[in-house]
Amino acid sequence: MTDHAPVRKPAKPKAATRRVAAQRGMEISARASDADVKRVLEWDEKPASRPTMVTGAKYPGFDEAKAQTYAAKPEEKTATIVIEPPEHDTVIDVPQWGKGATQTFTGSWVRVQEPGDAAKHYGSALAEWLDMHERIAGTQDKWRKVVSVEAYQAEGGEKIRTVLASGLDEVGVRGKPKARTAKAGQWIVRQKNGEVQIVDDTKFRQLYNFSR
Repeated sequence: MTDHAPVRKPAKPKAATRRVAAQRGMEISARASDADVKRVLEWDEKPASRPTMVTGAKYPGFDEAKAQTYAAKPEEKTATIVIEPPEHDTVIDVPQWGKGATQTFTGSWVRVQEPGDAAKHYGSALAEWLDMHERIAGTQDKWRKVVSVEAYQAEGGEKIRTVLASGLDEVGVRGKPKARTAKAGQWIVRQKNGEVQIVDDTKFRQLYNFSR
């Protein structure tokens, strides 16, 4: 009689890890592995585990001589973490930013509701989001920005590329990187990690403490 080694069953997915993510209101892509979920949970729980979010060089299109510092208002933002594999690229449409406007993210990202309009959303790279926001205790999808920005109003015609700390161009048209052109009165904003954005005047005043 020949003895046979016991057949090992494939390891079961760590359902508990995924359950914790779901309880926190996170969306888990069908592509995401247990390791991807665990990594995002660790970033959410332990700030020290997150990657450093600093761009390699100051963005040349930002005029520091015009900029002032503005503190974020203590207002709630509604946002959902979407867990994806670190190598997966996601492209989302943001028509409120202009015809064909898109954002591109590599890996996990955050879907953010536009203030005052539940039907409109934009995105944020996950590491950048966690670096600048904190979850409001006891909630799944409520966050508060906890850092200040540097900003000034555009004269009009300034060309701005939003480059993440990873070097990825976040904003484009139909998935291809493209600079945005600021209109007079809009705000050119530099975030804590160095990325530069264009923000409409109304939205800027909703998000930041402003006084002349």
